Amino acid sequence: MTTKEAIEILALSPYVDDRSRDAAKVVCQELTRLQEKMKELEEKTYCAYCGAVFLFGKKEATRAVTDHIYTCKEHPVYQLTQRVKTLEEGIFNLAEKSLLCPVSQQVHVDRKALNELYGSLGIEGRENTNG
Repeated sequence: MTTKEAIEILALSPYVDDRSRDAAKVVCQELTRLQEKMKELEEKTYCAYCGAVFLFGKKEATRAVTDHIYTCKEHPVYQLTQRVKTLEEGIFNLAEKSLLCPVSQQVHVDRKALNELYGSLGIEGRENTNG
C-alpha cells in the first residue's frame, strides 16, 4: 500500500471523524501536488537567475544549458566573462597605444590610457604623480 492509498482509505473510512477525514484529504492533495512537482523537476531544469526552462531527455539539453550560462545576462558566469572581455580589451588598447607612441611620450600616454581603462571599468583613476 502506498502512502497515497492509505490517505485515501482514511478519507473514505466510516470510522474516521469529519475533521480527520478533511485533514486526510488536504494531505492527499498536498502529496499529489508534491509528486507532480517532483516529476516536473525530473523532466526539466531551469536557470535560477532568469527562469529559462530546459527539458531533460533531449541530447541537446546539456549543451543548451551550458550555452545559456554564457549568454544569460543575469548569470554570474556571463557577467564574469563580460568583465574579463572588458579587461582584455583595455589591456590590448593600452598595449596598442604604447606601441604606436614614440618612447618620449609613452609614460604620458600610458597614464592616460590606463586612466581611460579605469574609467571604463568604473574605477577611479590612479594617476601616478612620481614622474
